[in-house]
Amino acid sequence: MKAFSEIAKPALILTAICLIISLALAGTNTLTADAIAQNNEKEAYETRIKVLEGADSFEPVAIEPFTAEDGSKFVEMVKASNGVGYVATTTTKGYGGEMTVMTGFDNEGNIVGVSVLSSNETPGLGKKAEEPDFTGQYLGKSGTLSVVKNTAGTDKDIVAISGATISSKAVTSAVNCASQGFAAMK
Repeated sequence: MKAFSEIAKPALILTAICLIISLALAGTNTLTADAIAQNNEKEAYETRIKVLEGADSFEPVAIEPFTAEDGSKFVEMVKASNGVGYVATTTTKGYGGEMTVMTGFDNEGNIVGVSVLSSNETPGLGKKAEEPDFTGQYLGKSGTLSVVKNTAGTDKDIVAISGATISSKAVTSAVNCASQGFAAMK
């Protein structure tokens, strides 16, 4: 019996501790879920305003979510209530995992803003794909864009970040997916 008590007692104590901690985590998640959702919606709204200057509020556009050939996913399209344009939300796979990108369009389908809403890219490399020096390349462009490694040869080329080609291609894939969504709407 001594062997049973030497094994069972610590196992039961550990099980009880794990159960208590699991309940505490579940309770914390329940208590903070609304606040997290509100913060995420606020961040999304602020990003929409950032990629579509002049917009004040947004209303959803009825487009079914879809997956592009490269695996990027079209999540949603919203229209600025004051008619200045549209914002598409897309997701894609970057070097560090899933990226969420918002792309702003004027009414003709020209890109007026790009912002990476979330990513796990490498600081100092892939994270540079979130900076205006990179995202600024998309402004004024439309249609399907391509990533090149050195110098842009056409107005459809986006110059990759040195050492972060995968991240550069991921953002471009997300923007291309957003452009497909815009084209489907028209």
